[in-house]
Amino acid sequence: MNDILNAIQNEMENGYLGDDIDDVAKAEAAEYGELIEKDVDINDLLQSNIVCSNSGSNIKSIINSLEDGYYVIPPFQRRFVWNKSKIAYLALSIIQSVPIPPIYVYTNEDRKQVVLDGQQRMIAIFLYFNDLEYVKSDNHIDFKTVSELNTELRRLEAEERKMVEEQSPKKEIGNVRRDIAIMKEKLLVECGMKRCSYCIDEDKDISFSLFAEKNREYLLQKRLDITLVESRDMKCIPHKTFSNIFKLLNSGGKPLGPQEVRNGVFWDTTLYENIYEINESHKTWRKIYGGISVFSKDMEILLKMVALCFYSCKNEDGYYEVDIQRFSWANIMDSYSEMASERKGEITKEVLLLKKYLDAIEIDTSVKCQRAVFEAMFVAYSKACLPDDVKISYEWLCSKRFEKVSSNKSSVEDRINMAVVWLKEICCV
Repeated sequence: MNDILNAIQNEMENGYLGDDIDDVAKAEAAEYGELIEKDVDINDLLQSNIVCSNSGSNIKSIINSLEDGYYVIPPFQRRFVWNKSKIAYLALSIIQSVPIPPIYVYTNEDRKQVVLDGQQRMIAIFLYFNDLEYVKSDNHIDFKTVSELNTELRRLEAEERKMVEEQSPKKEIGNVRRDIAIMKEKLLVECGMKRCSYCIDEDKDISFSLFAEKNREYLLQKRLDITLVESRDMKCIPHKTFSNIFKLLNSGGKPLGPQEVRNGVFWDTTLYENIYEINESHKTWRKIYGGISVFSKDMEILLKMVALCFYSCKNEDGYYEVDIQRFSWANIMDSYSEMASERKGEITKEVLLLKKYLDAIEIDTSVKCQRAVFEAMFVAYSKACLPDDVKISYEWLCSKRFEKVSSNKSSVEDRINMAVVWLKEICCV
């Protein structure tokens, strides 16, 4: 919980996006909820193509499958936030055979099992049975590499214990201890992992390594429920069906925001892979937004900008309109995301325009920019097809040019067309 609170605080205190962001977010959230209500016919709820089959797998197999890449945890799911205490109590439930919720998966095109719900439990199990703590928590766990490094660390530690028992020369023991320190550092730097103990009530150590070998093997054979979600039409789960499953499965815990749902649905598309890369590593964007968003609001802003640009086109009067059958931010982002798998080449070009726009911004101030200006200017910049050497003053973007920001279609179109005029002025085009 503290991790989440700290992350939220970081989002509030850092970054340059302006103070209109809360009002816009509230309007979009209300709009998204209204859209869902309109889309749902109560009689349609009786119709379902979803089929679930339950099976079990022992913990050893689950860990091995994570290491082999058979179980896939989508990189866009909510980041790992469990603390050591929560992991310890999950482990205690397993040890005492207390039932825990199943892990929900579906089969992707590569015949791998993608985790729909249960990633926190699955990662926690991996950590506990390896005596590891995840201190980096950026959701990029390379389970195979972690396991290989940890196995080598355990081998070195066993070698050290044996040498101490046999009273080997101090120099030889020192060399092994040096190798142990190097391996621990590598595990931390490369994988964000470090060795730890798992305790109940702070003083009852139940770490896996403390159990006798036969008991460790007994625990590894404990079985967990795995529920496979499929579609009756024998095809890959349609995105909309998958989206509904994802929302329903996650409705019992911390509610997922609209973008978190999209991340879970479209995580393996070229669109999301490219936007994710920009969101994680583009220095200008990270300065503008601030720290990585726990709830994927940063991803949502980038997706919205690219989607809005796609649906914006000139009419006969030379005025830019948003050409979509039913206008709403949710519909724009959902529709654009759904087309992503069919438009890989075009998607890449469109996302490159986003990168070009961010590259063109020169940040020379700590003032926060108005989000609506930032988004509208991207559409204007992309439509103008400017050369790479054209730069945009971030200070100019920070001027609050819209007194009131609304999310209706006409307001959005007005902002785009005003941005087109402003761009001509500041770039002399």
